[in-house]
Amino acid sequence: MAAAKTATPELAGPDAALAWLEAERPALVTSVEAGEPLNAVQLSLTVFRYLNRDHWSAALTMSTGALAAARTLGDPVLIARTLHDVTAALLELGRPEDAVPVLEEAADLLRGTDDRDAEIRTLVLLGVTGTRLGRLREAAEHYHRALELNQATGDRAVEAHTLVNLGAVEERLGLNTEAAHHLERAQRLYADLGDVDGEAWATDGLASVEIELGRYESALDHFTRTLDIYRQRGDADAEAWCVQGFGLLFSRWGQRDRATQEYGRALAMFRELGDRTGELYVLNGLGEVTDDVALLTEALALATELSSVEQQARAHAALGRALGSREHYAQAVELYTELAMPEADALRALLAAP
Repeated sequence: MAAAKTATPELAGPDAALAWLEAERPALVTSVEAGEPLNAVQLSLTVFRYLNRDHWSAALTMSTGALAAARTLGDPVLIARTLHDVTAALLELGRPEDAVPVLEEAADLLRGTDDRDAEIRTLVLLGVTGTRLGRLREAAEHYHRALELNQATGDRAVEAHTLVNLGAVEERLGLNTEAAHHLERAQRLYADLGDVDGEAWATDGLASVEIELGRYESALDHFTRTLDIYRQRGDADAEAWCVQGFGLLFSRWGQRDRATQEYGRALAMFRELGDRTGELYVLNGLGEVTDDVALLTEALALATELSSVEQQARAHAALGRALGSREHYAQAVELYTELAMPEADALRALLAAP
């Protein structure tokens, strides 16, 4: 095979690499659609992580093109890996229900192989999908199974990634002590690996748990540190989620004006990025702080569209308070009970009060 005639770009560091990827993004997507199948798949698998930071439509286009190429090659592992990327892009685009059959196909393909790494990634993505769909206990089971399989491979990066996701589910289930333990373990693993982005992600998750534990000062320190990292890295979506975290923190801390300000910033950022899941969280947060029925009604509609049972319950609970509506409270209790989330108990007690 003749050597490529295209000059190799001189990339002095991460910033230069990101600038090159940004400039060449349209050409990279086109290359996958028009290229030789194996090269197309390999290119997509290589650059997907970059695209899926905040170019989700492009990530889905590229991974879908790579999937078509992988099918022509007939390699079940390559097909499964491109299915993983399709799933990840669908999740970022707020389409978890569409991700379910994609992951089911990946799991079926991998049953006839001995690729444990791909099997673990399938389990992690099943956990993320389950979390988005409100199947929290099922998601936790997927993460625990992934951790068990990973013991054989000893991949610390995979362990850390799975622990962060597990910690987020445990927080929702009210298992905050366990969540903090797993997130702190992930922090240490990422620090040992020198993965600054991963450590920031774990720290962000720990800050959210600290809010639930009433450790507001510590949560503020952690959010402040991770926000600086996201800004330095140019990770706009992670930055927006961190700002959303500030909104939640100040809301729980009783600082209503600061919460409203941070939520407002996050809402503008998520809308610019097209992150509808982030937009949903902020609409609920702003509605909780302001008792704005219009915002909460918008949040409920979006949560229903995105199949987010947890955020539907959150919107119903806030509408119950804003409107003095027992019907909304009852809806929230039903949904939180379905999710096995502790919020159901407090609302149930409220409804039982004379």
